Amino acid sequence: MGSFEQYTLPLRAYISKIEIRGGRLEILGEAENIFRFQRSYRIVREPLGGADSTGQIQRPVLCRYVIVGPGGDVVNTGIAEQREAGKFTADLKGKLPPGFHTVMVALYEGENFVDPKIRMLRHRVEAGS
Repeated sequence: MGSFEQYTLPLRAYISKIEIRGGRLEILGEAENIFRFQRSYRIVREPLGGADSTGQIQRPVLCRYVIVGPGGDVVNTGIAEQREAGKFTADLKGKLPPGFHTVMVALYEGENFVDPKIRMLRHRVEAGS
């Protein structure tokens, strides 16, 4: 195992489910893991958690989000915290003005910030919420 292998085979993280419940953004994710055998390898997606199928601790995963308001302006950004294994949450209650919003979320595994898979969700905030 070399020090630079993370750069030759950059692994990614993916969003498996995204939803807003009671003013809270909830994201479930998966991460790639690499299985090496002799000179070949296989990349497998696994649910985020404490350890992968080989018993090794997974690299840290970062979850960032951007919320665009009805007029096209950015109304909120942030980093969602990982509270449970594989589940990221961000409290949005009272932080968004009324109207339709577009929520964009991306997961980053380890130090790989190149070309993330971004998922979008439309969300409506009622007046007085």
